[in-house]
Amino acid sequence: MTRPLPMLPWWKAILAGGYLSLFFTFLIWLFNSLLLRAYQRLPTSGEISLGLAVFPLYLWMWWASKVNKARMLWLSNLCLSGYVASLLVVGGARLLARSLPHPWGLLAAGSQVLLTIGLSALFLSSPRLGRMVYQGTTRRLWILAALLGGSGAGGALIGMYAARYGKVAEVELLLGVAFSVLGAMMLLGSLGSLWPSRPWAQEEEP
Repeated sequence: MTRPLPMLPWWKAILAGGYLSLFFTFLIWLFNSLLLRAYQRLPTSGEISLGLAVFPLYLWMWWASKVNKARMLWLSNLCLSGYVASLLVVGGARLLARSLPHPWGLLAAGSQVLLTIGLSALFLSSPRLGRMVYQGTTRRLWILAALLGGSGAGGALIGMYAARYGKVAEVELLLGVAFSVLGAMMLLGSLGSLWPSRPWAQEEEP
């Protein structure tokens, strides 16, 4: 069964949701600034909307946990984790489309999205395969997240030298692959964690 959130007071839940919204708004702005190669700008209305979308999803999950609604809690967890994973998948696709020449960039981006959807469908169709992939995926996800999270200075240094020597496209290609892999792993990991605990699983069993 999906684990409920800690029983935060309503004002702490609002603060936590607001912090997550600001954090994701900043990440989306930073990502688009990388694509535009322009950092002296304010977030657009679209970037703010994408970041603020985390706020109602988090409050929905907090409310479902507070009132102990199993179906709502499961669905809110799925929506929030799926939304974050989709941001990474779409971001990786955009980087792939930009870094490769036309039409290979669009072909790579479309193939990446279709591959992620296909793996998710295969994951759900075979519970045994899902458990195997989930066990391996979660370990690699934490390792990859730790590497990406701890390499900010190195990434900035690589970006500086890439801009100096005209290798920005190669760095964008590398980041596109990294974002795509991380998004797919996060999506598969979420499915592996949530799908076995779906509220109607008991109804499906004979």
